[in-house]
Amino acid sequence: MDSTSLEWQGAAASLGMWALFLLGMLWLLWQRRSARRGVKATKDGPADAPYRVFTRTHDAELTAADIPGRLRELSPLQPSHYAKAELWAAHRNHLQRFEAERTPTNEIIQGLRDAIADPAGLAVCFLIDQSGSMKGAPIAAAASAVGAVSDALVALGATTEILGFSTAGWQGGFPRQQWLRQGRPERPGRLCALAHIVYKRADETEWTADSRAAFLHPDVLRENVDGEALEWAETRLASLPCPHKLLIVLSDGAPVDDSTLQENGPSYLVRHLRATIARIEQRDDLLLGAVGIEHAVDEWYRHSRAANVNTLTGALIDLVATLGRAPPPLS
Repeated sequence: MDSTSLEWQGAAASLGMWALFLLGMLWLLWQRRSARRGVKATKDGPADAPYRVFTRTHDAELTAADIPGRLRELSPLQPSHYAKAELWAAHRNHLQRFEAERTPTNEIIQGLRDAIADPAGLAVCFLIDQSGSMKGAPIAAAASAVGAVSDALVALGATTEILGFSTAGWQGGFPRQQWLRQGRPERPGRLCALAHIVYKRADETEWTADSRAAFLHPDVLRENVDGEALEWAETRLASLPCPHKLLIVLSDGAPVDDSTLQENGPSYLVRHLRATIARIEQRDDLLLGAVGIEHAVDEWYRHSRAANVNTLTGALIDLVATLGRAPPPLS
């Protein structure tokens, strides 16, 4: 065999080894990404299994003023590419467009005045999904719609509160690290840290410009554990003295936290959300409703509306007006 043939055989062998190496690396990357996406997730447990939380130690309740200062300390993972200037600019540009096109405030006030019998006795809590899928136009549309309806309600004498919910990090954050150190116990329950954010308190009459700007911060938008967010908002709303209370959720999808679903089953968070909604809808001292943003929520909520980013304000006005017509619950 001549030297040229030997060189070709050596080159082919070398290429083959590199090809096997690259295939192995691609397989490893696929395995890791599949695990994060739940491809190899734990199967669902019994439908009646109680909802559990692995740890609440790292959960955070924030105000708008805490953003962005505390965001970095809430998670061990800091994806520097996420909160980039382009996304900030996109959120602001979308908000400017929605604000320019929104229904005039005096028309919203008049419509709600005609629908709501006792504005002074009404408290409305707006609970907004701030998951990653809300980035771009949806989060800006939510800011515009909630701001417009809240301003109109306050002008009529009603009380409003504006809350947001997300997670304190990606991929389970500090709770998952703690779970790994403890030997990965099976079915640990909710395996992430929550971030619940108060943008406007009930005793404030205005959703300030600074708070609304914080609401658009891109790095807030992570994952969403809706059931526990509903419980949090319910507790805050129930503490208010108003006789008529509305809890209005704005969401663009089902609850998702990859770390939790991977270790507890794909329907774990949905089951808890359904159970929480069913319990709240049995209360006689508040009404629960939801607006789905590019996402139908009527299979979960008894009172709901569907909307896209261009019809969100109208859908929210209609839902608040409809629920506001209901007589205050008997004391």
